[in-house]
Parts: sequence; C-alpha cells; structure tokens
Amino acid sequence: MKKFGEKFFYIDTLYSLFICLLLENDLDKNFYFFSGKFSRIVMKNLRNKIIIKEIKVLKIITYLTGAIFFRIIRLLFYKKTKNKRFYIHDGTEFSQYFLNNFDSNFIVIEDGTANYSIKDLEKFQERAKRRVNFSKKIKRNFVYGIKKIYPPLGVSEKVEKIILTGILPIPEVIKSKVEIINIEEKWNSLTKEKQREILSIFNIEIEELEVLKNSINKVLLLTQPLSEDGIMSEEEKISIYKNILQERNIKEVYIKIHPRERTDYIKELQNIKVHIIKKDFPVEILFLLNVNFSKVITLFSTAALNFKGKGEIEFIGTKNYPKLLERFGRIEDRKLRRIYNEGKI
Repeated sequence: MKKFGEKFFYIDTLYSLFICLLLENDLDKNFYFFSGKFSRIVMKNLRNKIIIKEIKVLKIITYLTGAIFFRIIRLLFYKKTKNKRFYIHDGTEFSQYFLNNFDSNFIVIEDGTANYSIKDLEKFQERAKRRVNFSKKIKRNFVYGIKKIYPPLGVSEKVEKIILTGILPIPEVIKSKVEIINIEEKWNSLTKEKQREILSIFNIEIEELEVLKNSINKVLLLTQPLSEDGIMSEEEKISIYKNILQERNIKEVYIKIHPRERTDYIKELQNIKVHIIKKDFPVEILFLLNVNFSKVITLFSTAALNFKGKGEIEFIGTKNYPKLLERFGRIEDRKLRRIYNEGKI
C-alpha cells in the first residue's frame, strides 16, 4: 500500500467529501477527519480516517477525556500535517480547532451558499465578539485548545486557498484566494476506473441508475432538513412539501432527501407516488451520470442549479414562508434567481 498522509481533510458533509475526491483522488495518500454527524455508511469505505465528536455533556470527566483526545490528535498529527495540504470545511468549532492547533497549508472547500455570503460572514464575526458563558469558554479553550477565533469561510490569514464552483458572485474579501473549479470537467477528466472508485465510496453502482436514466418526464424534489435543524416542526415541513406538489398537480415524484433528514416521505405523501433516491451521496452525482429530470423543484438548495440546461428548475425561495424568511432572509434578495436566469452560473 502507498504511504498515506500527504493530504489531509476535515470533512463535514457528503458534498465536501465529493469535492475533495475530485481534487485529490489518490486515496491511499489521503487522511480524513470526519465529524461525528457524518454518514457512517460512506465513512466505512475510506481506510485512513478518524472520527472527531463534539463535546456536549457539561461534566468534568467529559471535558477531561475530550481535552486528552484532542491533544493526542495534535500530538499524532502536528508534524505529519505541517506544511501539507489540509482541506477544511470552514465555519465550525472543529475548523477552529485545526486552525488553532496545526500549521498546515489550509484550503477551504465550498459547501453551499454560505461561502458566497457576506451576511453569513458578518453574522459569524459578530457572534465571535460576544461574551460566552463559562462552560462554553472552558470547552473552547480547555477541550479544543481554541485560543483565537479566526474569521470563517476562508477569510482567515491561515487559509491560503478557497475552492469554489462559482455558483454565486464571489465576495471581494476572499476573491484573491479563490480558485474556481468546474465539477463536470473535473469528473470527466478522471479515468473510468477512478470514477467507479469514487462511486463505490458512496455505494453507487452505475447500473443501478439506469432505470432512472430511462424514465421520462421525471420530477425531482430536493428536500432540506428544516425540522432536523430546528427551523420548524416536522409537521410544518411536510405541509410545505405536500402543498408544493399538490399546487403543481404532481402525482409522481422522485425525492432526493438531504443526508440529515429522517422524514419518511412515502408515508407522509400518501396520495402521491413517491420514489426515494437514497440519501448517502451528493445529488451532483446524478447529473454527472446523465440522470436528468424534466423538472427540478427546491426551496433553496443550490444543488438544483447543477441541472441547469438539462431541465426546468423551480427555485421557490423563502419569501412565502415566514420561518424560513426569518432564518435565512429573502433568498431572492441574494439575486440567485436573477443570476440563474441570466446564465451567469
């Protein structure tokens, strides 16, 4: 086996893992730090990895064992990662842990619209300035060894590069660090063997998608973890999606459930023929394998934009949903729809 440990990754989502695999696909040389919420089904397919879990229980023994664990991680990996490429999902306590405790060549990976949002950056910086309670301060300083709060989303001086796909205008504050990649071009540049190797990590067999390819007039609904993230109740979320389908008189739909969702849409949408596309892979893989849909519907998942030119896209937004509007603002005000319609993404 080839020596691993030439490139390192802190991975928080399936999408960020997929981007990393497109960029660095010599798997024997990669080492992954996964958050505790990451898909176990996918994680088991990668050999070189460690799971790091958030410390939540406010007990002395938990803090002590947590502090020991994170110091052991630093002891084991500080020299190995020094001056090496380290791809991180930025904007979490774990990214702060790595930025504070390692001297690597940090590269931030895109994960949705947040990477393009000055508003999100300003919110994070404002939160960082606030005084935190004693237990939070102890956890941050003692357990994780976070002495300084670095600005997120690649703004930090410790981040040398930001990998984006250019789905939205790039903020001036990060523009000099940004490298734009084209997912489709990266995928097509890989050998068939490498493509299959990546697909196997997500437990995908190309043959199993042939049925989807051959079906016509398919409608795809991309759902989001609105109840799981505490934005609204499970009943409210189901009601939104049920109304979306009923208002458009959709009798049959394919649903790509967000990885964090636990909703049983087949049970909840009984008057509609529902096909569930398994959730433990990024939806971008569908369009890369030429699985197209006549229509793609979403509230505000940017993954829908990858199907541009391959079918109608209905990007509903947040303006008609008070709780979404309160949490995310009016998505339309980010000019996402105008940019999409003008063909700039």
